[in-house]
Formats: sequence, C-alpha cells, structure tokens
Amino acid sequence: MKNPFSEFYHVLSSKELLDIAFSRAMKYSAQVSKNAPIIVKAKKKETARIKTAIEELIERILKIIKMVPIIDELPDFYKELASIIVNTDELKLTLGRLNGILPVLSQLKRDFTKKLKRIEEPKDGDRLRRAAFGRISSIIRKQKKNLEYLNNIRGGLKEIPSLDYTIPTIVVAGYPNVGKSSIVNTISTNKRIDVQPYPFTTKKLILGHLEFDKRFVKTKIQLMDCPGILDREMASRNSIELQAILALRLI
Repeated sequence: MKNPFSEFYHVLSSKELLDIAFSRAMKYSAQVSKNAPIIVKAKKKETARIKTAIEELIERILKIIKMVPIIDELPDFYKELASIIVNTDELKLTLGRLNGILPVLSQLKRDFTKKLKRIEEPKDGDRLRRAAFGRISSIIRKQKKNLEYLNNIRGGLKEIPSLDYTIPTIVVAGYPNVGKSSIVNTISTNKRIDVQPYPFTTKKLILGHLEFDKRFVKTKIQLMDCPGILDREMASRNSIELQAILALRLI
C-alpha cells in the first residue's frame, strides 16, 4: 500500500495564503458592459474581488485538509505508526479548526455581497472591500499556528514506508548496533541506509527489496530495517523503539 501521507505536501503559511488570495482578487476584472453606470461597475468589481479572495482561500484550505487521510480509516499498521510519530489527536483537532473556518468565510462572502448591493457611491464599494479583506485577514491569521503545525509534522509522516501487502515481508529487528542495517543495505535494493559504527543510527522504519529466481520465477520480498530495541519494559521505550515493536507486531 502506498504511504497514505505521500501527498501531504508543503502547507502554505497564513501570510502566503492571504498574499495569493488578495493578489488574484485584485487582478480580477468583472464582466460589465462599457455603458453600465459607474455605480453598477463598482458593485460588480468589488463583489467579484471579495468572492475571488474567499473562494481561493476555501479551495486552498480544503486541499490542505484533504492532503491528510482520515486517520481512523487507515489500516492498523499505518494508523498506529502515525500515532507514534505524531500526536494524532492534535492532528485531528488542527484539521477540525481549519475546517471550522470554511463556513465562516462562506457567510462572510454572503454578508458583504448583500452590503455591496446597497451602496450608493463607488467609494463605498472600495470601503466595503477593504473591510471584507480585513475580516478575511483576521480569520486566516488566527490559523497561523495550525498551518505551521501541519507543515512541521508532515516530514515524519511522509517518510513512512509504502508496504506492499501482496508480497512477503521480513522484519529485521533486534538490539542496537548488531548489524541489522548492514544486512539490509547489503542484500536489498535500498543502498541508502545510513550505517555507522555507533548505536541508534536507525531512527525510523526503512524498507528495501530483495529479488531472486525461484524455480525460474522471479520472486520479490520486502526487508524492513528497524531501529534498535533495548531490553526494557514497554513503558520505558521511546517512540523510535515503538516503531520497531509495531513492525514486529503488525507486519
């Protein structure tokens, strides 16, 4: 199975989101007849700008939310591994906070659209658009920490190995610094495993593959290199050791 977090790409900051949305909004030209009254042009132009900014933000925030799979629907291995690497409860809350601003933005669009219909002078349209952009900025800036959090945790989740459940898997686990990584590095296709003469070099699950001919049929197996496990109680194990324990239990 492909790593379910493989499409968890870079998350834009609140400033980047606002810059993109407002830039596109200000470039937008509403389709208005040349002969239309100035007030009609002002209404359509400023309405289009507000709608463009808000719709751009909603679309981009939805993309961020959809980049992260629904944790509870993942296979047990991926679900538990994700919970070892990050606090999945906090991840769910963060996504919930982002999702919560979408109806707020939609309501803001409706409110200012109604207000713009009632303006009597072009300058009122400019004033309302500035007010709308101010409200939008306030809403998005409050998500600064949530967006930063997602960007900070994505690296660890994207490094989760992609397991193929249709072929056999050998989990290489044991004490630290006994040659586990050297074995996998030597016999598998993955030659990028860091091998050092000191313990605790491997800090995550790393996947390699081994291909050989068995009765003239090409056979492929997966080799999973695990971090070292110390002989101690489960409650004393750190998150790196827990990844190895999980691989032994669920693969």
